[in-house]
Amino acid sequence: MYPNQSQNIIRIVKETSGMPKKDMDIIFELLDHNEWGVALEHLCSTIIEERIIIQRDVFEAIKKIGELMEMDPNIWSQLIHLIQ
Repeated sequence: MYPNQSQNIIRIVKETSGMPKKDMDIIFELLDHNEWGVALEHLCSTIIEERIIIQRDVFEAIKKIGELMEMDPNIWSQLIHLIQ
């Protein structure tokens, strides 16, 4: 149902510097199993836990994906403090 969002999540993960490889692997595995929502949640929690600074366009892309999947905005709202 969300294959395009899967590609968008992959792009965000690959472009986010400081993302630990183990978390990248987890996200990619979740996407392989069509667990797009869990993958997005893991992406957001990793950014928060690792205190990874993100660009505004990355935040907007994550927000858009979450909204398209009708997910709880609390998943990405905490990322706003990490925007450069």
